[in-house]
Amino acid sequence: MNTEDYINNFITKEKNVDPNPFLVTRIMSEVETPAPKSVKLWQTLAVAASISFMVFIGIGIGNTYNYTANYAGLNLNDSNIENFILYNSTENE
Repeated sequence: MNTEDYINNFITKEKNVDPNPFLVTRIMSEVETPAPKSVKLWQTLAVAASISFMVFIGIGIGNTYNYTANYAGLNLNDSNIENFILYNSTENE
């Protein structure tokens, strides 16, 4: 027997298998009525603890910031920073 005969025999055997008539019913009953998910106490406490930890860390980081500089009167001469004349001149091409 060659490989094609083995494949054909396997296919005919699979076609002759009688399916379970109650399989579809069991699957559909599980799909339509999912089991209720219960949240455990430790999961709730872990989420609450992590949120409160992040809030306290954020407050702590915010309190470490020093705002001592006064930038209201800051006046910069940025002509040296932005030398657009170099881009516009044909000498530097």
